[in-house]
Amino acid sequence: MTLPFLSSRWSALWLAVVLLAGGGAHARANRVGPVSGNPRNLVYGRAGGQDLKLDLYLPETGGDVRPRPVILFLHGGGWKIGGKAEIDPYVSLITTAGYAVASVDYRLSDDARFPAQIFDCKTAVRWVRANAARYGLNPARIG
Repeated sequence: MTLPFLSSRWSALWLAVVLLAGGGAHARANRVGPVSGNPRNLVYGRAGGQDLKLDLYLPETGGDVRPRPVILFLHGGGWKIGGKAEIDPYVSLITTAGYAVASVDYRLSDDARFPAQIFDCKTAVRWVRANAARYGLNPARIG
């Protein structure tokens, strides 16, 4: 049996939002808006002779200096197709709830044999943790 609210490919993303929010109360209490100047094409690693890049989407702090939880977005496509820009239509929904988004490009299966994609994603998580203070992110709350 499939539940209707879990049938879309975005269900994992929304589940992460709910879990990071602790049921949503935290996100509502600290509601902030999107900020301009989101860093794009940040190099989080290098593999197979190419730079691995991600885009950060940061919510406006509104004077709140607490580190923001991060949603790590890994685009769909079975490791074969897609790109980090797939999150663009949904970013404002997430950042206005107070979450930062790190949208990751990883090497596709035509360029690198599996499990290289998993290693790229793990590298992205390590980069987010290592650079959390610089961007005001919470390294303990990555989903």
